[in-house]
Amino acid sequence: MDWVDEYSHNSFDLRCLLDSFPGDLEFKQIFSDIDEQIGQNAASIENCIKEIQSKVNKHCPDVQLKTTTDCLEWLDDFDYDTAKTPSIPHGDLIKFLKKLQDLLTNEQNQEEMILDFLWDLSCQSNIFFPATLSGTSFHTLSRNSLHSIEDHSSIEVKSMWDDIRLHLRRFLVCRIERHNEINNPQQKILLKKQCIQKLLFLYPESEVIIKYQNIQNKQLAKFLQDDFPSYNRDSSLEILAHGYESAMLKLYSVIKEDFDTLCEILAPSSTVKFIKETYLDTITEEMAKLLQNFCERQFKDNAVPVAKTSKSSSKHRGTVHALVTPNVPEDGKDLFLSFEDLQFLSYLIKSMLKLENNAQELFQEIFSSLKVPRKYSGIFEKSNRKTMIEKPRAHAPMILSEQLLPGKETTLLDFAWRNAFKELSLPMACCITTTIENFSTRILQQEQRERSSVMSYAMDLVSAQDVWQDCHMFPDEEQPKKIAKFCSNIVEKLDTMLPLALACRDDSFQEIRANLVEACCKVATAVLARLQERSKEVPSKAPLRNLHILLSTAICVLQHFVQYDNFMKETTKKPMFLVPVQRYQEFINMLQFQVTNYCVRVCATSILQDAESHHWDDYKAFYEGERCSFSLQMWHYFYWALHHDLWTILPPKLAQEILTEVLEKSLGLLSSRYARAHPSYKRTPQIRLDITTIFTCMEDMLWPICSSVQELLNPHAHKNDKIFKIHSHCNNLLTTLVILASPLTELYKAFKHGMDESASGSLQTFLKPLHWLVCISSFYPSLLRSSSAGGLNVEGQLKLLLSQPGCNWNLLLGTLLCNDGLLPRILLRSSTI
Repeated sequence: MDWVDEYSHNSFDLRCLLDSFPGDLEFKQIFSDIDEQIGQNAASIENCIKEIQSKVNKHCPDVQLKTTTDCLEWLDDFDYDTAKTPSIPHGDLIKFLKKLQDLLTNEQNQEEMILDFLWDLSCQSNIFFPATLSGTSFHTLSRNSLHSIEDHSSIEVKSMWDDIRLHLRRFLVCRIERHNEINNPQQKILLKKQCIQKLLFLYPESEVIIKYQNIQNKQLAKFLQDDFPSYNRDSSLEILAHGYESAMLKLYSVIKEDFDTLCEILAPSSTVKFIKETYLDTITEEMAKLLQNFCERQFKDNAVPVAKTSKSSSKHRGTVHALVTPNVPEDGKDLFLSFEDLQFLSYLIKSMLKLENNAQELFQEIFSSLKVPRKYSGIFEKSNRKTMIEKPRAHAPMILSEQLLPGKETTLLDFAWRNAFKELSLPMACCITTTIENFSTRILQQEQRERSSVMSYAMDLVSAQDVWQDCHMFPDEEQPKKIAKFCSNIVEKLDTMLPLALACRDDSFQEIRANLVEACCKVATAVLARLQERSKEVPSKAPLRNLHILLSTAICVLQHFVQYDNFMKETTKKPMFLVPVQRYQEFINMLQFQVTNYCVRVCATSILQDAESHHWDDYKAFYEGERCSFSLQMWHYFYWALHHDLWTILPPKLAQEILTEVLEKSLGLLSSRYARAHPSYKRTPQIRLDITTIFTCMEDMLWPICSSVQELLNPHAHKNDKIFKIHSHCNNLLTTLVILASPLTELYKAFKHGMDESASGSLQTFLKPLHWLVCISSFYPSLLRSSSAGGLNVEGQLKLLLSQPGCNWNLLLGTLLCNDGLLPRILLRSSTI
């Protein structure tokens, strides 16, 4: 191994290696040279492409390459192996085509066999059949087809091949129409995809798309007639809105099916264009008709001549232009929209937004796939009639060119449904502020009348989950459970109006969004003032429970406005409700402090004040030593009543925080009071009974305020110091119990020789947070103890899980896995299945 030492010490000098690295200037020069070479290569490639383009345009009059994209597509489409394909004699070709004609004319159900035969012939023998536009002469075929079939401009050959293609096309079209009736989406997509691929073998992509579009237009017309609700003067706007919402969901499922059918066959731009022209533009026109009828009714109700809208020509289908008649004011201010009208329009916009977002997410899959090389679009080869292998087809637009060209922009979704609402944008902007202020004022006035009619006001509650119309961004532990009914009514109506602002993409909806934001800020201020007013009534005119309701209500309103900002940030780029959010956050912090402070003051000044129970120097035993103090009993009742209110009203996380703080501070009061007590001989048993009662209560109270096993068993290692303080107060009470209630003879025997090593070890154990639980285990067995594995046993895990204010998924998983899945095994054994 001498050579290794010689190499490591002599040949490999680390300092020399570091000195040999180039410096910053050298690196800059290297990168500059690389950039220069890349630029030269790009210029050389561009010149080569221009030369190829020039020579092809010169030698191939039927091919005209105008752009770099055309040149790349032509190169992708050119098959160099076709030059090796032997030409087919003209007479043999005639015989072959006549035989196919005879089979199709005289034999039944031979179409599938002929299609498979043509596929195999094209794939295995490298023969390409012409797929030109109908009526085009064979002279205009590309070089691929000219190399494959030796046609001499024979009108007979062209006529025979067109007849065969037409027969097969009818067969495939009938199949597609039958497949549309299949209820299984996956089976339908697969069968339709196979038929379209076979059509692309016979005809160019443009003709196939047009034919398939006609088929789907018939399906869409039937769908609009059956599922799209019709509008008339007596129609209920709410029923109509829900009908449109369900219809849009069904329409999206149809769009999704066609997307899955075409996305792997056509180029992305062709797929997007097909979906847009077939479905999105048609829905835009239907929406324009609906809004035209809606405007007519509104103008009649307001005694104003109707403003009509005209649809664009079929060439620009999907674009709606508003035309105002001379009798209608151009500003649209004479058109009054009630809350029901705005709600109806908002439901329509919400449905269109959902359809637009779903379609955009669908197409985003295609646009993201452009960065990854894909297979060509084409037909499939059959191998042993089972395996489908993709084969490029002639005259197909190559997807590869769209993937490789960095300067080519992907086709964006152009869903022009907002143009249908332009006629109503100004009336909506004018009416939305007044409408929101009116319904919020009416709801607040109704709440004030209810408050004035009673002496002690208990607020009506509703479930906060019913307020959220859509999923929200906050975790379950931060969501309120119950809120005030008057506030939920206001928030629900604001949620209803929100889509009017979310539709803002251009100038037509800018004013609507601005007015909506302004009105929402005014409503938020009015609701906050009402909540502040109600908070001042506790406890003189209202119960403590109202504070919990007000706190939960304020949190719900705050979360709604935070979510409004989150919805609008894509277009506004800045928070629109910054001031209301800050004010509500300050109010929530103040209310939380008010709840905690009030509960602690009630404990200190009322519940824990009992002259009879705390008469420690009395020489008469308290109820002959058979019961604890009344104040401890009331404290226990108060804690569990507070626990019930917090658990049923407030968000789980906040409920635990408040309950923990109240328990810690009230226990601190008890600890200090009993430490200052000097009981008589007759009252010493009361001290002993009171403190042991506190310990048994605390063992039961600890479970709800701990959200994890670590927080329960290792409070000193957890970030929540309040749990650790609770254990410290209990240990202090244990010290008081030992000093005041232990027999003097036992104390003298324990400490007459001072503290030996065993006593020092006992002291270290005493200083542990859970030491007081160990001391009471002899007369009060507790589940709050560690198992041999360092955690809780199954019973303790289950009790901790059931004590939580909400579903704690981490605890649920830990409980199911505890003791090697003991609980699931017990449930399975007990099952009757």
